[in-house]
Amino acid sequence: PELNAFHAPLSHHQLESSPGVDISDMLARHNLILVLGGIGAGKSTLLHYIALQYATILGEEPGGEPAFEKLADGSIRYRLPWPLPVFVELAAYVETRQPGESLQDFLIRTASEHARDGGVERMLLSLLASGQCVILLDGMDQTATDAQRQAVVSEVTTCAGLWADAGNQVVVTGRFEGYDVNPLPPDFACYLLRPFTRDQISAFLLNWRRTLVRMQRPL
Repeated sequence: PELNAFHAPLSHHQLESSPGVDISDMLARHNLILVLGGIGAGKSTLLHYIALQYATILGEEPGGEPAFEKLADGSIRYRLPWPLPVFVELAAYVETRQPGESLQDFLIRTASEHARDGGVERMLLSLLASGQCVILLDGMDQTATDAQRQAVVSEVTTCAGLWADAGNQVVVTGRFEGYDVNPLPPDFACYLLRPFTRDQISAFLLNWRRTLVRMQRPL
C-alpha cells in the first residue's frame, strides 16, 4: 500500500487526487512517524510487514550478525548492521503493564519474557541507548476510556522523544477517526494509509496464490 502525508484532515477527493508515498520513502524521511487509517485499513499489517523486512535482513542477509565490543567499564556494546525491529501492541501495554511501568520498561520486560533470556534486557537497553532500533507501536486508539487514551498518548510522546533523540526510529499507528481529540505532538510526520488500487489488489491476490501453491508443494 501507499500513504499520504497530511497536516490537517483532508477530503476523500483530495486524498484520491494527491500522489501516494511508498513505505520505504516514508521510513527514509523521518524518525518519528504516525500512520493513521480506518478500521481494517491494514495498519497492524503494515507494522508487521516493516518488522518482517528488518528481521529478514538481520537474520538472512550476509553480514547481518551482531558485533560485540567490551568497554572499559566491563559493559558490552552491541552493533547491528541494520536496525532491530521492536513491535509493541499498545493495547497490551494498557491492559497488562505493572503499576508505574513505563512504556520502555514494558517493552524490555515483555521482550525478555517472550525470549526467555535474561540477556535480552541488557541487549535491548544497549541498542535503544545507541539508536539501533525501529520501534513499532500499534493501536494508539485501542483504549477503553479517555483517561487511558490520554495516558497512552503522554507515554508514547515521552518515550518516542527519548528514543528518537538517541537515534532510533518510531512508527505509531492509530485510527483516523477521533485522532484530533488527543493528538501526538507536531514532531511526528503524519501519514494516512491509502486503500489498495485495483491493480494492487490484483497483484496481491496473484502473489498470495503463488505463495499458497508453493506452501502446498511436498518437500
